[in-house]
Amino acid sequence: MRTVFIILSSFIYLFFINHHFALAETKETHPSTAENHHESNIKVINQSDYADLLIKTDKSWDGALLPDYSTKEPQITVIRLTIPPKSQLPIHQHPSITVAYLLKGEFTAILEDNSKKIELKAGKVEVEVVNTWHYGINYSDDPAELLIVYIGSKNVPLTINKYNDIQ
Repeated sequence: MRTVFIILSSFIYLFFINHHFALAETKETHPSTAENHHESNIKVINQSDYADLLIKTDKSWDGALLPDYSTKEPQITVIRLTIPPKSQLPIHQHPSITVAYLLKGEFTAILEDNSKKIELKAGKVEVEVVNTWHYGINYSDDPAELLIVYIGSKNVPLTINKYNDIQ
């Protein structure tokens, strides 16, 4: 269980560092690491000096506490989902913890009973609701692109559609 959390944390940290933060020069180079590096113009940096915390929570976007990690064999899945303009996802739920980062566009997630919703703009990250029926809509004239990380288990579906006739 802790291993799944560590893997997810590492992935999210590396993804956002590599894709969204420009590294500036550091004040000094750590001698032991610099000696081992083959390029003398490379400086060792302190990761925390260049990282912005995007999310740290024990709740999904609707305020519900997240469930414990599964005791089944862990499996991390990462997808990029592009939702066309003026399109809606079917009513569905996720049986495990899922993190969504909106890369481009705008996107609205809504609980099935319409009691709560969240509107995302590019650069926003949220923990999705778990075992709760919801759907999403792209109201805009541009595609919405999400990076989704599923912290699941082998042989457990990532998403369950409420109505099986929808693929």
